Amino acid sequence: MFHFWKFPFWRSNRLSPILDQEQEKQQEIEIEESELDTKTSFENMMSAQPSQQQLLVSKIQLMTPVEKALVLKSIQTSIENYLEVESEFISLKSFDTCLQDLISTMTEPTNFLDKKFLFYCYGLILRESLEKVNVKMYLIALLEMSHQVACQREGIALAVGLASSSHWEVAWAVLEQFGQKRIMTFGRKSVASKVMHDIYWKWASSTALLCYGQMAIHAKNSSLPWVDKIMSKMVYYFNYSKYDEVLKSSFLSATVKIAIMLKRENSGKGYMFKQIPNLIDCILIIFQKEPQEFFDSYFQQKSLQVISTLSSLQPGLSTKVKTKVLRICFESLFVLPATEMLAGNLSGQDIPPGIESLHNKTMENLDQLLQSFLSENETMEELQFLLQSGS
Repeated sequence: MFHFWKFPFWRSNRLSPILDQEQEKQQEIEIEESELDTKTSFENMMSAQPSQQQLLVSKIQLMTPVEKALVLKSIQTSIENYLEVESEFISLKSFDTCLQDLISTMTEPTNFLDKKFLFYCYGLILRESLEKVNVKMYLIALLEMSHQVACQREGIALAVGLASSSHWEVAWAVLEQFGQKRIMTFGRKSVASKVMHDIYWKWASSTALLCYGQMAIHAKNSSLPWVDKIMSKMVYYFNYSKYDEVLKSSFLSATVKIAIMLKRENSGKGYMFKQIPNLIDCILIIFQKEPQEFFDSYFQQKSLQVISTLSSLQPGLSTKVKTKVLRICFESLFVLPATEMLAGNLSGQDIPPGIESLHNKTMENLDQLLQSFLSENETMEELQFLLQSGS
């Protein structure tokens, strides 16, 4: 059994070099609010209410195409009206009658509503619309909304993912069109021409990453070839887009969802995933960009879990890829100061809680990844090469 050095978890305001105040403030909010787990807090809340969820679905199924269209338009208007509202919750009294009637299935009339619920309803209606509703038109309208706010990006992705479970090829085509029209065009514009719409479309690629992650969660076993295509798109957008904390958060969130989906009931067993090494390369790039003076997020812990899951899929990782993973992980984690040394570097500040727990989980994940790599080597020569190259 391998024993590793301890390192600290410490959140710093110094998130990335040379940030203007507005961007720095935005990224600090992103770090605080982002949850790099399989589900957001809103999705966890919804999954805890299966009976009410089913009531909502049943009500949607009884709606006529005209009624669905009216509610979808009402949701679009509500999202646009409350986009700039800082609070994530909106009073139900703000909505029109048809939308209030639908929402009343899940909450009391006097309550406030999580903004993401609007996107959730939007996606459910599209999922349950198998005819006479222009799903493509409504998905395009959704993606044309602002991508500036984190809950907006997550909400758009949630709706796209739900719709894709019944309209996979339509959702894929819409994302392709969105990538060409907004992400690629924005990337090709000169710096001067970007100024006006910079914030509006700046994180559109991060929305696309979140959408692909949600599509993977809602994919069926028959969609495994599409999951490989999803990985390819994620790799492309990651490498094409300007790197920042928002992109990092969105990429990891999407990769976690893919890993969970493939691990779920061994759904990826027997399929040859060609894009796994490229996806892992992107994770390693982020690893190398992480601060070496402190432990800034849960990124390393989650990434190690993702790599471990992906490495178990076919065709498996080559010895060259495994040694690269170990080398970068070791170099990134072992240069960090020991946890007990942190107190002397904080000038009297308290050490944030959870350091030891995060440290233990991360080291356990690294140890499990290493043990997994070692067990997969078929010969002593391969094992020796792996150990020598990773050290």
